[in-house]
Amino acid sequence: MRGCADNVALWPEFIDSSLTLRPVLHIEVLAADEANLSYELRTVGVARQIVDGNIFWNEELPPEFERRGSVAPKATIWFSGMDEVKSTTCTV
Repeated sequence: MRGCADNVALWPEFIDSSLTLRPVLHIEVLAADEANLSYELRTVGVARQIVDGNIFWNEELPPEFERRGSVAPKATIWFSGMDEVKSTTCTV
């Protein structure tokens, strides 16, 4: 994604005291159009719980059609077709 990503590193003490876990998505990129910065994605794992530093992945996933989506920029706002992924600002 040309330098834009949603991965961050934070002190464990800050995470434990100040953050609430929202869904963690493990995605697979099915297709990429780098000229238009658009990507077709499929969610292959969802987690909503971390215990003692371990991510616990849900055993069951929604149907395939509900796990597929795409992201593409409109100006500097990224839009997604997947319900659980929210738009995020990204400067490219």
